[in-house]
Amino acid sequence: MAIHSAQAQRERSAWDSDRPQAWSDAQRQAMQDAFKAKPKPVEPPVLLSVPDDSGSFSYSAITVDGQPYADLIQTYAKKRNLSPLLVQQIIKAESRNDPNAISPKGASGLMQLMPQLAAEFNIDPFDPEMNINVGTQYFAQMLAKYKRVDYALAAYNAGPGAVDKYRGIPPYPETQNYVSSILAGVAQLEAKN
Repeated sequence: MAIHSAQAQRERSAWDSDRPQAWSDAQRQAMQDAFKAKPKPVEPPVLLSVPDDSGSFSYSAITVDGQPYADLIQTYAKKRNLSPLLVQQIIKAESRNDPNAISPKGASGLMQLMPQLAAEFNIDPFDPEMNINVGTQYFAQMLAKYKRVDYALAAYNAGPGAVDKYRGIPPYPETQNYVSSILAGVAQLEAKN
């Protein structure tokens, strides 16, 4: 009977015993190696490059007639060498064309400018022209920095610090949806024109 119970003790796993079994040197080394191993960095997919002839990256004569603030969008898109359709989609995503919109984070106006950006340019963020002027300037800066519309949109939404940290579009569902919906909206409008 004593032999049987000793054999039963050996067959029980460390999880079933009252006293945990010690790991062997090989097991301990395998666990240490597993935690030391660093995953290979994953390159973000190349969604868009920066061709010079794309209406999404540079001003084109595409009009946004009939849209709220069409004249202002045309003026400042041309001044910043941006697609008016892209600016229109940013405004739609940010404020749904409401110049008095305020986000829970304190962003204001059509292009949802953060208070520090409005203060830096000394503007009234609720003035549509001032808001579009500064919003397009800021977006153009993000585009110049990242050389990709998708990254510039992510920086506009989540901040350039998040894009830098993740070396691309951050893994935030809000930002990922923001980027994809704007790009889809631009593509849809370009197809209509």
